[in-house]
Amino acid sequence: MPKLSMKAIFHPERRKLFITAFNELIAFAVGLLGLSYAGSGLYQIVHSGSTVSTAILTTICLKKRLTIMQWMFVATITIGLVIAAEQPDVPRDSYATVINGVIFTLTSCLFYSLNYVVVEYFLSSSSGESTSFPPPTGPELSLYTHGTCLVVFCIYIGIHTVPNWTQLVTKSIEVHHGNSFRILGLYFGIFASSFLHAIAYYDVIASLGAVYIGIMGAVRSVSVFAASAMFFCELQESQCYSQRKGMVTFIVTSGAVGYSLAGKKPIPQTSNESNL
Repeated sequence: MPKLSMKAIFHPERRKLFITAFNELIAFAVGLLGLSYAGSGLYQIVHSGSTVSTAILTTICLKKRLTIMQWMFVATITIGLVIAAEQPDVPRDSYATVINGVIFTLTSCLFYSLNYVVVEYFLSSSSGESTSFPPPTGPELSLYTHGTCLVVFCIYIGIHTVPNWTQLVTKSIEVHHGNSFRILGLYFGIFASSFLHAIAYYDVIASLGAVYIGIMGAVRSVSVFAASAMFFCELQESQCYSQRKGMVTFIVTSGAVGYSLAGKKPIPQTSNESNL
């Protein structure tokens, strides 16, 4: 790994890594719209569908061949997403909002999937790299992606949020009878979890591959779906539990986990283990 410096960061062999930051920013911004329109429960269900777009992009871009079982699980997830998009139990006046949320979330999934594939390509590529700049490591990609996103968000906060702090933050907290210290504590928790996620994220892709993010995404979807129905049903109707949503959650998460397990390769034995 080359010595970390401004010259190394902006070296021609490393500038291409900033594409991951671009994909991450677009995916986050569009996904935020999907979250606000669809609610966290439905958002997480649809977001599990990133396994489908990841599978397709992996096949096209990385020339990876998927097994028949993997394609069957992709079809299972697709069926679940189609059922989720129908939403017959949503009131007519809220239907358009929920559908827009689903569309935004699917678009976000596409950009996240593209990032998974790009990252896996960068982590596995070895050709065309100079000896002084070997293939990037997981921490390097994390630095380029999340460091760039952090700079962009800080600029946005500095030119938009801070000048309008009273209107955007203080008054909003007062109107909703919020607690500033509790909100600050929650933000600290989000920061800590995001930091740990950023550290482990690309190492997981490097060791297991892009498609194996599906298992953890499925677990997250189920937990968020249950928590949103428990705590936020009274605030937003799209968060409430229904038999249809429960069925969709089961179909999509089962498909995501099944897809990941169907493509899992056995860990090769070491020479010592093979002699036992």
